[in-house]
Amino acid sequence: MTGILGIMLGSVGPFVPFTQTVTTTQSVAIPLNASNAQIEAWAGNGGGGAANTTVGGASGATGSYGRSSYSVAGQVGKTISVTIGAGGAAQSSLGFTGNPGTATTVSSGTFAITTISTNPGAGGIGGNGTGGTSATAGAAGSGGTQANTGGSNGSTLGSTGPGGAAIPGVAGVNGVNGNASGAGGSASGGPGLVGGNGKVVIRWT
Repeated sequence: MTGILGIMLGSVGPFVPFTQTVTTTQSVAIPLNASNAQIEAWAGNGGGGAANTTVGGASGATGSYGRSSYSVAGQVGKTISVTIGAGGAAQSSLGFTGNPGTATTVSSGTFAITTISTNPGAGGIGGNGTGGTSATAGAAGSGGTQANTGGSNGSTLGSTGPGGAAIPGVAGVNGVNGNASGAGGSASGGPGLVGGNGKVVIRWT
């Protein structure tokens, strides 16, 4: 069967699996002839803390991660709603703590799923903070049918010296990992850097 009739009846040939990375808030449509969707979601990460005149800021913490899998056979065109969390904004105020990220969620559109809710990473400790402290990781979220994993704490604030290095995001299972947190500002007043945004990855098979 070929042509328009074949397309209408969903018989245009075997489905070719592919991975879709979603970086903006949107509704994602289920593609023709897909049978399964594995969904991964990462929250936004914390931005780095700003340095003061002698102490570098610490890096932000990373957000949490959730993963689910659903059968989507026969559901072509139905949608899944994705809201992407932002990374914490850069911090330029001398010695101040960095800005937190925001949550990423994946929820029902016209296709019903259990909402994956993730938690963002906190902003890195600024140079004016207490030495030996670090930003708090995004706690494990909810709704993932396969995984709900917390993020990682930011770097520990030192007593002197350079800013803390960015922290890698939670590793995914489809060849894509979460974005990193924001690095801390270098001593002598360097700003804390912006945290990596959240994302969603869908593996269609």
